[in-house]
Amino acid sequence: MEWGVESSGVLTEAGEELEVADHSMKENQNEAPGIWNYERWENSCLAKFSEFLGFPTKGFEKEITRLLRKSNDDVRIVGIRGVGGIGKTTIAKAIYNQISFDFGSVSFLENVKAIRKTGGIHDLQKRLLRDITGEKHYISNISQGAKVIQDTLQSRKALIVFDDIDDDLELLEYLIGEHHWFGRGSRVLITTRDRNSLHKVNDVFEIEGLNHKDALKLFSLYAFQQSLPEEYYKILSYDVIYYCQGLPLALKALGSLLRGKRTSEWESELHKLKNIPNAKIQDVLKISYDELDRTQQAIFLDIACFFKGEDRDFVSKILDCCEMFAESGIGFLEAKCLITVSHNKIYMHDLIQEMGWEVIRQQHPEDPNKWSRLWNPADIYRAFICENGMKNVETISLDLSRSKEVFANMKKVFAKMKRLRLLRVYYSDDTMRKKYKISLPEGFEFPRELRYLHWEGLEALPLNFDPENLVAINLKCSNIKKLWKMKKHHEKLKFIDVSDSQQLIKMPKLSSMPNLESLNIKGCTSFCKLHSSISAFPYMNFMKELLLENTGIKELPSSIQYLTSLEFLNVSWCSKLQKLPDCFAKMRRLRRLDMDRTRVKELPSSIGYLEYLESLNLLRCSHLEKFPEMVKTKCLRELCLWGT
Repeated sequence: MEWGVESSGVLTEAGEELEVADHSMKENQNEAPGIWNYERWENSCLAKFSEFLGFPTKGFEKEITRLLRKSNDDVRIVGIRGVGGIGKTTIAKAIYNQISFDFGSVSFLENVKAIRKTGGIHDLQKRLLRDITGEKHYISNISQGAKVIQDTLQSRKALIVFDDIDDDLELLEYLIGEHHWFGRGSRVLITTRDRNSLHKVNDVFEIEGLNHKDALKLFSLYAFQQSLPEEYYKILSYDVIYYCQGLPLALKALGSLLRGKRTSEWESELHKLKNIPNAKIQDVLKISYDELDRTQQAIFLDIACFFKGEDRDFVSKILDCCEMFAESGIGFLEAKCLITVSHNKIYMHDLIQEMGWEVIRQQHPEDPNKWSRLWNPADIYRAFICENGMKNVETISLDLSRSKEVFANMKKVFAKMKRLRLLRVYYSDDTMRKKYKISLPEGFEFPRELRYLHWEGLEALPLNFDPENLVAINLKCSNIKKLWKMKKHHEKLKFIDVSDSQQLIKMPKLSSMPNLESLNIKGCTSFCKLHSSISAFPYMNFMKELLLENTGIKELPSSIQYLTSLEFLNVSWCSKLQKLPDCFAKMRRLRRLDMDRTRVKELPSSIGYLEYLESLNLLRCSHLEKFPEMVKTKCLRELCLWGT
């Protein structure tokens, strides 16, 4: 169901389908053809959209103004883009209904992608021409159809809506065409989930989810047929709003589902949604997933079950080592509105993530031990206590703060996981992370295919531990004193995080990890020397981040100058550090240097030659006596000297 907008701009009752205005009514309008009263449209339509549909009036008005500029005789193509169920078609229909009477020729082609699959471009061309001319056309092939469309439209001021298209190049070429196909003053709207289909448009209107207030109003109209929830249902309504995360489709579907039911039934339905998603919502969202190729689907499921909220570059490098072509795949998922990337972090709408989970569940609904990915503690518990299966599992993400003891058969179960690529065992509760430690059984081995190992609170690594294929290791808050003893080269390893492992005293030689990009030893208070790694620095051509905050180090080796790719060096809270080597001139890429609360008395003069340094933090360096001349530092934006 969609919100209805009559041709007069008045919202119809909740639950009625929004239909496209009948263009034959044009003669009944008081205004002369070709004259567009923008003020009337703004007053009757925009305010109602803002009030009832939750679209921000200011941004919406700006986009529509650009579309409808009455003094503008050029051709404009505008894209309306957003995730499935966000309201793209509703907006397109409402705009069409309000402005169609200003155009001599109009067409609203709904569900273009679906018609393309059943009837082909040929069918779509005939529908468009029939709308424009009112006559049927014989078309022998799509090339002829494209020529007829161009010849027909060139002399007409037309309004055309292509609803729900994808990046089908043939469709874009033979149906939508180019700007010069259309007559002066024509307007074309395209609704899509796919950014790659919008390369010909003048403007793109990105649709976002509803805010809490508008989401509650829309849900209430469907659940209670009024703009606010009934008193006894307020808290339960808020739970629904949180679940829907601003998606109009979900708000309407669940509002209709819950209408007229008792509070106990509401509670039961909401509990059911945690394990069995609403089919109507899932079917719409899954359309985009079904259009992905095998590798893109694998990346999507990895994000849904493991990587949501992680750094894009970090994820890409791990998945590339799984031969997934991650940069291309992640970009495609973003273009399809299946994920968003903000400040280089990968995000996914909760309902889209839930759709991904349901894809996994449907592999074997009652047997989580046969799933390819595990993320729910209850399902992981069921899988681990089962004697069979676990051969298909590729990723496990287990929050120990929410789980039962699942490691009774740990050694036996992990031995079966020949395909395990990604493993994360963590605590969402900081208190539990620091309090509890886990010991691996004697003879335990991690699967050889493992690319990412994240296990918080380990007592120790297995004696035979060999990170042969690992790209990233995260062993924060462990009791580990030394990492592996193997003397092999680990060329795939790029990220090591052993932060807050307070008993750590020794690292493997960095020369065995020539491609390491990030080393995090923050909070390893027993770690005092980098001596075992000094000779390795000349080979570390990719190291970008070295985090030594709150460690026991007393000095930095002069060979640190060979870390020519280093961008961030953190030695803050290193209370025993009194001197820095005068060797920073070669570290031309260093952008950030944090050394607050150290006992350094004098900054070396070579720091003044760091031409790309942007941030220098000397907070509470109370022993500092001498500051160098900043000879070449031209990019410095932040200098913190408070308490120094």
